[in-house]
Amino acid sequence: LNFLGSLFTMFFRIPIYLDSLGTVFIAQTLGLKYAIFTSIAGSLLNSLYDSVALYFIPVGIINAVVANYLFSKTKSSKLTKAFILSIPACIASALITAYIFNGVTTSSSSILLQLLRTSGLSLLASTLIIQAITDFADKYIMIQLSDIIIRRIPNDLKMSLIFDDYKKGKKNN
Repeated sequence: LNFLGSLFTMFFRIPIYLDSLGTVFIAQTLGLKYAIFTSIAGSLLNSLYDSVALYFIPVGIINAVVANYLFSKTKSSKLTKAFILSIPACIASALITAYIFNGVTTSSSSILLQLLRTSGLSLLASTLIIQAITDFADKYIMIQLSDIIIRRIPNDLKMSLIFDDYKKGKKNN
């Protein structure tokens, strides 16, 4: 899901990412260690067509940790979860984008960033603003899509996955 989401947004030049869709889905269903694995595997796959993907592995791991916490420990609304999930991702992504890539990555949001830079804002301020907007939209869409996917999984399969994990004592470890 991480690979397909990222490929979709790059192909259609949509200024969001969807590169953590699988990570959010797995954090909701199977727990932290599987979400971290999904994030790293997705970044490695994405690096086959997106040269900057490897640099954002820490952001994916942050997404896995925060998503796991939000879906296992809180009953917040989807909007609140998207907001909370987007804050650490925004900060980490902005620092990587500004300081490693000087504001230019393969994402369509780089175009928005360059437009904002012409207003006279610093590179980091511009990057934080764009990341805040795009990360929130990205996380909200991913949470919605993940919920749709979960609703489409047959109940017996969901129960089997959840029961097997609890039976082994591995849920959210």
